[in-house]
Amino acid sequence: MEDKNRISATEVEEANAVNKISNPGDSAENQLVSPEQRSETPKSRKKIIALLLLLVFLVAGGAIYALLIRKPSVQTSINNDKPAPAQSVKAPKYASSLVFQSNSDDTSTILSITDLNGDVKHSLKVSSNSASYSPVYADSGVILLEGDSVVLANKDSTAFTRLGNDGKAQDVPAALTGILGGSAHVDTASLSHVITSNGEMFGIETSPKADSFRLVALDLSKGTTSTLLSATLLAPKPSLYGPIQILNVSADDTKVYVLASNAQLSGSTVPNFAILTVEVKSKKFTVNALPDTFNESNTAVSKDGKFLAYYTTESDGKGYSTIQTHILNVATQKDTVVDMEGLGTSGGSHDISFSPDGAYVSVVGRYAADAKKAGMALQVISVASKKIVHQVDLPGVQNIITSIGWSADDSMLYTNNSSTTGVYDTTKESAHSYNPVKDKTVDYPASLGRLISVLNYYE
Repeated sequence: MEDKNRISATEVEEANAVNKISNPGDSAENQLVSPEQRSETPKSRKKIIALLLLLVFLVAGGAIYALLIRKPSVQTSINNDKPAPAQSVKAPKYASSLVFQSNSDDTSTILSITDLNGDVKHSLKVSSNSASYSPVYADSGVILLEGDSVVLANKDSTAFTRLGNDGKAQDVPAALTGILGGSAHVDTASLSHVITSNGEMFGIETSPKADSFRLVALDLSKGTTSTLLSATLLAPKPSLYGPIQILNVSADDTKVYVLASNAQLSGSTVPNFAILTVEVKSKKFTVNALPDTFNESNTAVSKDGKFLAYYTTESDGKGYSTIQTHILNVATQKDTVVDMEGLGTSGGSHDISFSPDGAYVSVVGRYAADAKKAGMALQVISVASKKIVHQVDLPGVQNIITSIGWSADDSMLYTNNSSTTGVYDTTKESAHSYNPVKDKTVDYPASLGRLISVLNYYE
């Protein structure tokens, strides 16, 4: 017999249906449930909670797994593909030192290497047999261009030494003695227009009979010689320096600039004047013809080969000759005459030269020998404006200005004779520098001796 108080499942469902209709917003908790359902509810809730916990665990685990092994997104991939920032590499600094020579006593001389302010960095005492140490061929009037080292000779040109900016003297191998000392010995090939760069010396070797000429590179450490270019004269036409003369070396030491005229070269003929750009490694060269107005004497080219500086001689109609300085753009052939106060005949061995960056040109010349002006002058010219930015005047017929060379910071180094008697006196010679960028002049103390060279190098 069934319990009268027991509610059947059917009755519960009917009651719920009625409750849903009458109270549609009530929640499931307010609905009637049977005792059997009530007893089953806690178990169901436990299952649901367990499932939820499992789901949370799976989601969390998947997220952690994805973080650990997932591939980068497209944006991350792009960023990772970018090259790593380049390491900061210190660019080599172009620097300069000066070389002074002074006699300490009758048996020795002292060579001092200084910075551009005149502060001594290194000094070298030379023995009596080398008391007349000087730049190669300085006494024979052959040009020694500034470079990274200076080559010194003993008094009879039988031994040579290379002096670097570090103050160390290195003997030049004996194999090079013949060509280096050629100008001091009969029937020996001679060298002219030499320049030192990167441990090499470039110059023009002339045969004893002056019938053949070679542009050569001398390795001052190994004692070897290599020929970069050979030349002969087309005809017995007068020439101041022969068919070729060296003008400069490029800043990276890979090219040599040569002036050629009336020359028969390897597979090429240059009847008039031209600039040759000779590649040191390949020994190939290109030819850039120069205008007919060009004058071969006292010529300079910038280290990038873009500009040529030279001067022509003009008559002033009063019996005196003056020079006009030209700056030529080699590529366009545009030739500009500098607006300048005319000088007369040239003087000194470095009459015209470019600063290392090609921004300035220096010119040394002598005034016409009239009553108004007698003496020499050094002019510094801006390549951009084609105007004189600085001038040093030195009165006195016998007094001399000599430009020694340019330093890395665009300072022109020069010496002059300050004798008041008008007679040249080596003991009265003084050294100076002028920087057109800073408009600054430095006067070097007489105790340093005679300025003989400017060393330009990378450190």
